[in-house]
Amino acid sequence: MGGGTRHAYRAPNVPDPGTPRTWICGAVVLERNGLRSELPSGQIRTLFAYLAADRHQAHAREQLIDVLWPDDPPAGADGNLSVLLSRIRKHVGDDVIDGRSELRFALPFDAWVDIEAAREALDRATGFLAAGDPRSALPASHVAAMVTGRPFLPGAHGPWVDTTRTRLEEMFARAHECSAEAGIGIGGGELPTAERSAHALMDHAPYRESGYRFAMQCLAARGNYAEALTVYERCRQVLHDDLGVDPGPEIQALYLEVLRAAG
Repeated sequence: MGGGTRHAYRAPNVPDPGTPRTWICGAVVLERNGLRSELPSGQIRTLFAYLAADRHQAHAREQLIDVLWPDDPPAGADGNLSVLLSRIRKHVGDDVIDGRSELRFALPFDAWVDIEAAREALDRATGFLAAGDPRSALPASHVAAMVTGRPFLPGAHGPWVDTTRTRLEEMFARAHECSAEAGIGIGGGELPTAERSAHALMDHAPYRESGYRFAMQCLAARGNYAEALTVYERCRQVLHDDLGVDPGPEIQALYLEVLRAAG
């Protein structure tokens, strides 16, 4: 995403070298002191991700058991939890998970966690756009899209996993909306970036009209009116065939604007 951007951007939340870093989107990894520890798949990965995602809170063992066995906890769930915690500590160190009856992620306050970085970057992108600063919004949106575009705990399920996955998917879509809007606002060489984000939206969220609208704006800005009208027709057909509804007024107004320009 955003391969055409030329901005040298360093987000305010990019950690200094040596700051512990944790990834829970894609591979689940802790990196600190020059060492990279990847958590294996399964419940170890889910437990580590849960504690890292809500690292400023302490969690009762019963709460962790509900996350790991949401449907039917085994009779020895508490002992199984202890085994999983021991295995996590073996992978990442004894000091990363703190507590016994209540447990929490014990890295320093300024430790970097990818899901936090994505949330903060998306907030910045939205704020920059509201302030009329698309050049600053564009790279911030790329940070959010890069993190949230990675798969979240593939194969895992349960209320917390499913809710977090849905939230990340929404963040991914919103990040691409910000990228497309910023690229169109900048224009010129950033139009291909905007169009890639528009197509990512169309593929990821086919019932979300913003992707089609941004794609139409990109194409019309380059004088490709016929292609822009084709995108509208794709939107109209998807919504009609799958949902039985017509496109909304905003994209219909854009369609009429492009149609007049084409004529």
